[in-house]
Amino acid sequence: EVAAIAWSIQQILYRRGFLDQDGHQVPVETLVARYAHRMQHGHAWQPEEPPAAEDSAGASSSGEASGGPATVGTCPECRGDLIMMDGCPTCYAGCGWSKCG
Repeated sequence: EVAAIAWSIQQILYRRGFLDQDGHQVPVETLVARYAHRMQHGHAWQPEEPPAAEDSAGASSSGEASGGPATVGTCPECRGDLIMMDGCPTCYAGCGWSKCG
């Protein structure tokens, strides 16, 4: 049970960009550069690279074609797709936003 809590926290830190794919801490310099880039482009949670956002959107639309989750809107934080999860619109792109908290 404790390991599940630790795993959940690790997943949140990964989705927020504080950990890399291997679970290692992202250097502060990288975080500062990402923050500066996002602030320059008008929205604090705007994806860094629009082509990467298009790739993830393409992946989710292909998931829908194969029976994946249906989208119900656009995330106000990262502009990714929202899906219904436990009765709440939740960001499918991985930023962690949910209308229910």
